[in-house]
Amino acid sequence: MHGERAIIDASTSYSRRNAFPNTISRIIKHVPDAKILYSVRHPLATRFGPLDVLAFIEEGREYDDLLHDTIEIKFRGQKVRMLSLKTLVALKQRSRDPKDRQRLPILQETLRQSNAKNK
Repeated sequence: MHGERAIIDASTSYSRRNAFPNTISRIIKHVPDAKILYSVRHPLATRFGPLDVLAFIEEGREYDDLLHDTIEIKFRGQKVRMLSLKTLVALKQRSRDPKDRQRLPILQETLRQSNAKNK
């Protein structure tokens, strides 16, 4: 299979070391030049739902640009900084990602209720 291209989509259950030991080494044995991409969906679940980690920030902004719009919380024993809801809504409003646009009404309503509660 050297020089040929193969694309394999597999369940993440194959990466469970105890159930499927040496999976990666067995792949490499048969396909030495394999390139392996491992994608994990929602690795951090909370009681409110999956943790949304920004991989890309609109308008070329950097993480440092948003630091002043964060709050610090404890999550699983670790200190984590998260965006204020107001800033998150503003970023999602400018996003071109369909998933962000789909979630926007829920975030906007949550912000509206939070603002009403704090008045």
